[in-house]
Amino acid sequence: MGIPLDFSALYGILLGVSAQCALPLLWARLREYSTLRRAWKKYTQTEDGVPDRAPAISVVVLTRDQAATLEANLPAILEQQYPFFEVIVVYDIAEDDTSDVMKRLEAKYTRLRHTFIPSTTRFISYEKLAVTLGIKAAKHDWVFLTRADCRPASDEWLMGFSHKLTSDKDLAIGYANYVDDGSWRVRAAIFRRLRRNFFNFSAALSGRAVGGDGCNMAVRKSRFMAMQGYTSQLTYTCGEDSLLVDRLAEKGNTAVICSADTTVLQAVPTRQQLKTVEMSQAEALRHLSRRGKRLRMGRALVSWCAYGHYVALWCALAARLLSLWPFAAYNVQEIWMDGAWLILLGLMPVSETFVLRKSTRAVGERDFGPQIAVYDVTAPLRRAYIKWCRWRHRKDFRRRW
Repeated sequence: MGIPLDFSALYGILLGVSAQCALPLLWARLREYSTLRRAWKKYTQTEDGVPDRAPAISVVVLTRDQAATLEANLPAILEQQYPFFEVIVVYDIAEDDTSDVMKRLEAKYTRLRHTFIPSTTRFISYEKLAVTLGIKAAKHDWVFLTRADCRPASDEWLMGFSHKLTSDKDLAIGYANYVDDGSWRVRAAIFRRLRRNFFNFSAALSGRAVGGDGCNMAVRKSRFMAMQGYTSQLTYTCGEDSLLVDRLAEKGNTAVICSADTTVLQAVPTRQQLKTVEMSQAEALRHLSRRGKRLRMGRALVSWCAYGHYVALWCALAARLLSLWPFAAYNVQEIWMDGAWLILLGLMPVSETFVLRKSTRAVGERDFGPQIAVYDVTAPLRRAYIKWCRWRHRKDFRRRW
């Protein structure tokens, strides 16, 4: 039996909408999800200009009220298999527990130093000040930035980066994400952060970087000082990583480091901490350069294509099922022919999953499987919620005099 007239038009329209969204979406998603794989291939290729000897490195670790976490994670940085590096911890002088931790660790590790933020400091972003103080205290030109709740995935972290710290580079961005505890909340957060890494890596690979992850990135001290650091961003209390990369990056001066050994894992944040981080990132994206805003707009359009594709597909499926009611008699061949496009469009997440798996394995990340379709549909809702929260707290992202 044929599709009833009242459902036939609706089914055809919805299937057409789904197909029109699916075609550009599939192209964009396959390109996006292959970003880490492309970065990994570029990382493993031998390039001209590789340094004859490993450059000396200063690692700056930012911490605030994280004494126990710092003591647990810092040895993983201090015991890196790398010949020339120092570690500088930047913390608030009022943190008595951190001072005790530093005394114990400095007695054990000679390459460990510290500096602190004066308790009288006000009216400026804590993290931007901490980064600035750490870079100024660094003895070496290449400065790595990370945080106390982060741990390198291997003791080859610095060595893996060193191969790309050539004379023509001023920045280097690597992959960082949360430790997977198996919960739905954390897995969704891992996927959202993975998507931000796609954005950062893709921009860098296509010409000029517009962002990076402050848990795993490096900058030349000379470049930072020449560009006067955060001078033009002091009115914002966010963007200590993305806005810094956007400001310092030029065409071809950013290295992309992508491998399982160079990955950094961050401790799982609380719900409130995660929301605060995402609000800060959403605010920082509003202040990117023109190139960054164009890339951000294109990414938003792709997300809405995903939303339109899945919603239209599900509605088309519902219309198709209603057209068959009461299932008393029907033509199996006709149902197959009419539903072939529905099935084909519904299989799109399979191809996405296959490409994404290759990228995640390149950095030692977990597989996500078909659940990426759920993340695609819920992503606009999550972004809308974060934007609303950011608007409510908009005064918190401006410097107070």
